[in-house]
Amino acid sequence: MKEAVAKILEAEGYITGIEVVEMDPQPELKIQLKYQGDRADTVCAISTIRLVSKPSRRVYVGKDSVPQPLGGMGLSVISTSQGIISGKDAQARGIGGEVLCEVW
Repeated sequence: MKEAVAKILEAEGYITGIEVVEMDPQPELKIQLKYQGDRADTVCAISTIRLVSKPSRRVYVGKDSVPQPLGGMGLSVISTSQGIISGKDAQARGIGGEVLCEVW
């Protein structure tokens, strides 16, 4: 699940790369963050990641109510029956699911 979310963030341009490193007892995920700006005032491309669904509170949305953080400037990650996809893809396909997180 973590790798699928990282691939979505990479496809949307929030991170520059991901790498799965085989370790014992389980693989490790290395993520390279994307930065914007000059050396003097460098800013990370991700300013906020907000966890929406939690083990104690699951949040589900229908196809008509897929969230668009910051009026469409952010990204929502949704777990659907067709896999883990971005909110934009879920709207385009006309499906809903569990909202995992929002990124902006």
